[in-house]
Amino acid sequence: MRVINAGFKSKLIDLGRRGLQHMGYCQSGPADQNSYKLANLLLRNAPDAVAIEIMFGGLELKIEQDMLLTLTGADCDLYIDDKHYTINQIVSVHAGQYVRVSAPRAGLYSYLALSHEVVSPLHLNSVCAVERERLGGSENNGVGLKAMQCIELANRHLEPEQLSYVSILNESPNQKALDGIMTPISRCVVVRFVPGYQYSEFTHTQVALFKGQKHEVTHHISSMGVKLKGLPIDIGKVTMYSEGISKGAIQVTPNGQAIIMLHERQTIGGYPKIGSVISADIPILAQCQAGTHVQFVECDVDTAREMLLLRHDKFQRCFGLS
Repeated sequence: MRVINAGFKSKLIDLGRRGLQHMGYCQSGPADQNSYKLANLLLRNAPDAVAIEIMFGGLELKIEQDMLLTLTGADCDLYIDDKHYTINQIVSVHAGQYVRVSAPRAGLYSYLALSHEVVSPLHLNSVCAVERERLGGSENNGVGLKAMQCIELANRHLEPEQLSYVSILNESPNQKALDGIMTPISRCVVVRFVPGYQYSEFTHTQVALFKGQKHEVTHHISSMGVKLKGLPIDIGKVTMYSEGISKGAIQVTPNGQAIIMLHERQTIGGYPKIGSVISADIPILAQCQAGTHVQFVECDVDTAREMLLLRHDKFQRCFGLS
């Protein structure tokens, strides 16, 4: 398979690098883990199978062997040559055909999963390219896919029941069942967070201002984090030691604005943290385009865990894995 156009930013991903943050490496992986997981489950791939993450669309590929593929995530269109498909469909493609992903109408990240295994070098047990760390990717320099790059695929034999499953899943009623597990994408979202241990250092007025307003997503969006804009939360001059940062951490900067740290964040930071976005809602935040309004709602750890388990259960039920 050959890359004709890599679009704004496209790269191979898996579940990322785990257990290495103490060494200074971010966990990487998909921005929207929900959509990545859905793409692989649709094709009955392994949960950590390599897929292609596409930011802002624009990816174009030339297929060099017959296979199945599916596109999930952002609200965009998939084209096989000139034929149009929507997301969450399983599509059969043949050698010589071209695959193109349009720019999204809503959302940021799309996930293209293939029925054939992607062969790519592992760096610290992952294919993920992290530009800031200059780690991963085909040349281990942190660079994602490039035009004219070849992606090597291993053959995978598709069983008759898998092909039968494809035709069943593409039927309308079964597509509707996916609505409950797709990442919701909107211009106004509600995101839940768990207070952190520095929460008590914020005044009641500061907490009320943070929770009581709709923050706007700025154009400063990346796999490292999302910068928000709103009424400033005046925390004055705060001096603190740098410390480890969790995924979803909500940092309040000296200018009173919030930054949400995502999967390719730096491993330490020194801004006060009011809490962390719960795992189940991080995909929602990651898919927010600039201009989206975000309302934060406080919840406890038990609720956060319950929401994560509920999402897992929905996947299990939808795909008959329970």
